[in-house]
Amino acid sequence: MHKDDLGLHAAPEGAQAVERWRELIDLLRADLDAIAERFAERARSVPAYRTGPIPQRDVRQTARESIDALLALARDHDASTPEGVVNEREIRAIADRIGVRRARADVALDDLMSAVRLDFSIIWDELIRVAEPRDAMLLVTRANSLWLAVDHYADRVRESYLNEREVIRREASAARHELLERLIHPAPLSSEMRTRIRDEFGFRDDDHFLVAFAHAGDAQALEESAAVLRRAGITGITHGRGAGRLVIWAVPRETGHKQRLINTVDGLRVGVVDDVDELDDLASATHTAARLAASLTQSDRGALRLTEGWARLARAALREEGVDIRARVDRSLRGLRGADREALIHTILGYLELGSVSQVAEREFCHRNTVLNRLRRFEQLTGLDVTVPDDAALVVLAWR
Repeated sequence: MHKDDLGLHAAPEGAQAVERWRELIDLLRADLDAIAERFAERARSVPAYRTGPIPQRDVRQTARESIDALLALARDHDASTPEGVVNEREIRAIADRIGVRRARADVALDDLMSAVRLDFSIIWDELIRVAEPRDAMLLVTRANSLWLAVDHYADRVRESYLNEREVIRREASAARHELLERLIHPAPLSSEMRTRIRDEFGFRDDDHFLVAFAHAGDAQALEESAAVLRRAGITGITHGRGAGRLVIWAVPRETGHKQRLINTVDGLRVGVVDDVDELDDLASATHTAARLAASLTQSDRGALRLTEGWARLARAALREEGVDIRARVDRSLRGLRGADREALIHTILGYLELGSVSQVAEREFCHRNTVLNRLRRFEQLTGLDVTVPDDAALVVLAWR
């Protein structure tokens, strides 16, 4: 059996049995919140889950994710189908995240494995609850394959946990920590220091780098994603910075790995500086990534790069000097009614994005004269003509 195969391969069955099995699984998946609650209650019998550092909300959420993924795998158990491939990838990713999270929380491995293997008893009890007497033989034929799936899932969690504990051990190495701190310190690196850093972290002379930073609330997701990427052979250097988390990746040369790294980072709420050419540039890249992460808003759902976030950084720097560009522009529009103000702002933002009156009119389904009138109205109110580059830059600083 392939080491990544989760082992859910039932004997061939008739179409009627397969359909009934899927009906039972769908009943359970429709009741996931209650099942996760029952898991959390039963998990309190495990010491680390009763009095340890894991919040009950976390226990319920991870239980919901893992049980749902195992049920999806059980429902479409043929791994040769596209659905089966996706389900197996998903359950492996969940196993990796849980292993990392519990390793970072310093949960004992025995406690973790006890909790993970509760998945089988919970799923089995729920199947018994929703099944009818006519389903007895179906449950018997499925029991072993379901147990194998949970067992392989538990093995994956264990492997991820042990890998992360080794990463934590290496991070705690005084020499490694010292070199990493030196790498992200703004002082220039000596030739000898560059050699030591390359040797320690496995960097090559012509490597390019991607830096990601997450502040407190988003740090765990970055940490877990870095661990999942490690399992795929994409290794980054992780480092705690206060309540935040920093990860530095040497950008993979293999196209598929490079794209997977970019896709993963793009889905995280992090500040990102990519295509860093030199070791000496990593210190400033780290600082910039941290500033970008600090400028993320509640509406941001993915990574923020300098190309999209430069205006936020500039606005914050000006505010530190006592110049609040946004407040100035917003005060000028204070006298407008809600709908008029919203329409004016929408048009101005559209023009800043497209730079064309005709294109803005087409997108907003209005006459180009309407757009021109709004541009003039904005200039009258604020003194800023967004068709003039210098004025447009100020509005970008205010609103982007």
